[in-house]
Formats: sequence, structure tokens, C-alpha cells
Amino acid sequence: MRALKILIIVTSSIMVAFLLWNLTLSPEYGVTVEQEIQAEPSVVAEEISDLENWHNWATYLQRDSAKTVSYSTPSTGENAWVEWKLKNQGGGRLEFRSIEDDRINFVVSLSNFSAVECTMRWESTGNGTAITWEAHGELPFFARFAKGRFKDMIAADFKTTLENLSKQLN
Repeated sequence: MRALKILIIVTSSIMVAFLLWNLTLSPEYGVTVEQEIQAEPSVVAEEISDLENWHNWATYLQRDSAKTVSYSTPSTGENAWVEWKLKNQGGGRLEFRSIEDDRINFVVSLSNFSAVECTMRWESTGNGTAITWEAHGELPFFARFAKGRFKDMIAADFKTTLENLSKQLN
């Protein structure tokens, strides 16, 4: 009985310590990935600004061959959106918020997560186009401790997506 009491006290102490530590962690995160593409900025802008093109290079739209995807009509311009439902991983929605000559601001909402504010910017480099993809969001309370791993996963997805875009345009 004494061993059980000690086990309960130790387990409870660890849980309380974890909760207190998690309270000290910021929920906010940011990810930035850059890629140079051997294409003119106008070609990059045209490809990125039409959501129906994204299935050719966006990793989350390529993960599951049994997915269902729907697009707004039209699939370009402010408030254009794409929604997807994956067989095993839930789904999501990407919606353009604003489009300028050198950037697109959009929101990505994934199942069971808060929305992620994203910006894709592009500029001429003389040899092609440099694309910068930035994302900012907040993690739920019980996920804050895994922020580093979460950011690494997002950065890897962004990098693969931009590499796929580069291949698509070359």
C-alpha cells in the first residue's frame, strides 16, 4: 500500500510539474522556408495564384490518393479556397485572404488545429525567383511542449512543397 501511495504522489507531482512547465511556454510559433526557382516571377505568381494548380506540388494534397478535394469557383483571387479530406488524417482548408503582385496571404486550417496564417512572397533574383513561405500560428495548450518538433514537421512540408513547385516549373 505504501508503494502505491508513493507511486501516486510521484505520478501526480510529475503531471503537475508538466502542466506548470507547459504554462510557461508560449503558444505562438513561426516557420520560414526559402527556395530559389528557375522561373520568372510572373510564371511563379501565375502558378501559385490558382489553387487548382496546387495539387501538382503541395505535399498535403498529394499524401492520400483516396482523398476528396473541392475548389471554390473561381479557384483564383481573394477568398478562393480548396478543401480536402484525407482517408486517414482528417482534412483541411486553404483560403486566399489577399493577393498582391509579389505575395499571397492565406490561411490554412487543419482538422483539430487552430488556423495558420501564411504568406508566400516571391522576388526576382536575376537567375530566377526566390520564394519565401512564412507561417505563424498558435498551438493548443497540451501541444506547446512539442513546438520544436511541430515546427520541424511544418518546415519539412513547406520545403518539399517548394521543391515540388520548382520541379513543376522547370
